[in-house]
Amino acid sequence: MDQAAVAARLAELHGSLETLRRQGRILGALAAVFVGAVVWLAAGSALLALAAGLLAALATGLLTRLRAAALMRNLTDLERAHPEAVALAMDRYRLNRALDRAERWKLFR
Repeated sequence: MDQAAVAARLAELHGSLETLRRQGRILGALAAVFVGAVVWLAAGSALLALAAGLLAALATGLLTRLRAAALMRNLTDLERAHPEAVALAMDRYRLNRALDRAERWKLFR
């Protein structure tokens, strides 16, 4: 793989991880609220609804972690296969992210 392909794959994996984590947080919160509301309406117990909501959030978080583990394995395989290219791509990626944050900071200041 050339440098551009490694950088593209690295950006894709990091983007997928970020998206997955964001979706996991949102789905966990929605699952907790939905399951809690359903249990509260069905059983009439707030404590049981809280426990069910926490269990739903935990299950959603666990599924998110399992999906993220597969992406992390792919990232580790890429780093193992192309260590120099990944290091250079990560330096460039961090520099771009830092420049983006600096531009946003200037914009909102």
